[in-house]
Amino acid sequence: MNKKGQALGVVAVILLGILVLGVIGGGVWYFSQNGSTQSVAQSASVEKEVTGNCETVPYITVTARDKINLGTAVTSLTLDYAVNGEYKGTLTSGSSGTTFQYGDIVDILVAKADYLNTVVEGVEIKCGDNPVIVDLYATDDGTLKVYDEDGTAVTDSSAGGAANQSSSATTIQQEVKITSKSDQSLGDLVIIVEAQNTSQVDDITMSDGDHTTVSSINVPDFHTVESTSTGSIVKAFFINANDYLKDGKADTYTLSIEPESGETIDNNAMYLTVYTQEYFKDVDGSFVYAIEDSEGTNKYEDDFDYDWNIGGID
Repeated sequence: MNKKGQALGVVAVILLGILVLGVIGGGVWYFSQNGSTQSVAQSASVEKEVTGNCETVPYITVTARDKINLGTAVTSLTLDYAVNGEYKGTLTSGSSGTTFQYGDIVDILVAKADYLNTVVEGVEIKCGDNPVIVDLYATDDGTLKVYDEDGTAVTDSSAGGAANQSSSATTIQQEVKITSKSDQSLGDLVIIVEAQNTSQVDDITMSDGDHTTVSSINVPDFHTVESTSTGSIVKAFFINANDYLKDGKADTYTLSIEPESGETIDNNAMYLTVYTQEYFKDVDGSFVYAIEDSEGTNKYEDDFDYDWNIGGID
């Protein structure tokens, strides 16, 4: 072969090599690009399953304030939550806490000692942060006063004292005054009234206040009668406070004590106990507003009482 032929052969080999390298390189490039695209798609698919097309996983941030003094933060909350009506457990607030699905409907029980627990219902979950601001009432025992039919405060003792309600063979009507503390709320209340001697007392009723309403209810299962003798009569009442018994406000109720026919109410110890009602988690995980759970265990926030005597002790 002459020199010209040899030169052409070399050129052909070089071109063939370039072609082979191009095909291999193109394949590598296509594979890498296609493989990378598939990986991103798979990752996005997983993210969509978790967040519902959210770039940031949904979570809830709970902030609480004092309901009367809104500039005061309430911290160290205990949070429970339910998703779409099903109780899930303890909620951890914030971006590093509990996560949700886009579109979830969340209910939150917000609790703290010396505050009235509350429930935030129907939080519809969006992408990212779902801020929830809760206002809580601080609470503590209120003040009770019981007055005789002449308007004198009776002695706070079931054994009687310097001032007692006079004995009577007709219906006795005494005033009961409940006062809230400054910067706090009593919320709704359950009142238990007990007369020691049911052979003298036929019935006990309680009227509405000027600002709050009263209804008769069953005596809570957990409540223990105060009287050490047998045969006491016990009645229970629910006071719907209408958000009135707060920040030092008071309301007054008429307590009517009706004697048995032909009997005189005399030397009869009286006991009145007040329970403050709030939300709690029941044994089945539901959020309930009451003073006892479905098993009869007490769930009230505070209790306070006043005792007196009708007729005094001989």
